[in-house]
Amino acid sequence: MMLAKKQAEHGSVGVYLLCDCSGSMSGERIALLNMALEKGFARLQELAGDYPGLSIHLNAIRFASQARWHLQNRALEDRPAWPSIQDTGGLTCLGAALQLLAQHFQQQPPADGQLPPLILLLTDGKSTDEIAHGLEQLLATPQGQHAQRFSIGIGEEVDREMLLELVGQHHSRLTLTASSMELPQLINGYLEAGLRQADQLRQPA
Repeated sequence: MMLAKKQAEHGSVGVYLLCDCSGSMSGERIALLNMALEKGFARLQELAGDYPGLSIHLNAIRFASQARWHLQNRALEDRPAWPSIQDTGGLTCLGAALQLLAQHFQQQPPADGQLPPLILLLTDGKSTDEIAHGLEQLLATPQGQHAQRFSIGIGEEVDREMLLELVGQHHSRLTLTASSMELPQLINGYLEAGLRQADQLRQPA
């Protein structure tokens, strides 16, 4: 059965980054986010050797007044670099990002050996659109329901309750930071935790 515990000797896991690039993320904040994600990709390369049974695929959605794919289905073994977000501006339409991810999962049902994905939200504000419908759509998919969902809130104006809606009861998967300088450590920590959990699910009973 797909997305079940202890299912296969080899497994595939998708990493999905939801990146806020609204106006409030401009300047130093987006530069530090790009730097942190560059380091995160490098750290994943280092970790890959520890998980020979995992195939890791990298994805990113950027959202402001609209949501669109920034990176899609790049195999970690191809050593992709993080494509920096150069432009920021507009609103914070997290709901649109959740709907886009939900549509992706709806169109690509889980395949043999596919493990629950890792979803990591990175934002510094409050959603300017309705997130309830997008979150409902996401959680209605097997991938969204079983996903490891993490959130990092940046700065003093982030909406903690909004982030909690994504992580659900797993409060340890939510971190608020006043400093963008902490992003590399936080992102790496969640990526490492997510891969450990995915590998545990992969291993046969």
